[in-house]
Amino acid sequence: SLNQWLASTTDTMVPKRFVFDNLNFETGSTQLTPDSVPTVESLVVIMKAYPSVAVRLEGHTDSTGDAEANKKLSLDRAIAVKEMMIKGGIAEVRITGTDGYGQEKPVAPNDTDEGRAKNRRTELVVEKR
Repeated sequence: SLNQWLASTTDTMVPKRFVFDNLNFETGSTQLTPDSVPTVESLVVIMKAYPSVAVRLEGHTDSTGDAEANKKLSLDRAIAVKEMMIKGGIAEVRITGTDGYGQEKPVAPNDTDEGRAKNRRTELVVEKR
């Protein structure tokens, strides 16, 4: 959906948020699951195709565990994605920031497995097209 939005000229408002559907980490870790690596690789390809785009990365967790530990983990995960993007050839200046919100900004209730899964997410915020 990021690529389609960048290719479109109708909706140009920024900031614009995108939640990665397939960007998961090993439990309690900053290590991407093997099936999540292609998601970051695709992001790098898209960013290379649109060299003026600048983004921010935001990490989120569910409410399981210690709130402060979750906040640090979510920030560390956003930083891990940023580092992968830089290794893939994206200039660091194009990634304007990384934030970790832990469990502060849920998008679903944390009382079901499905809800917790939705809350464990990384968001990309396009700040400049």
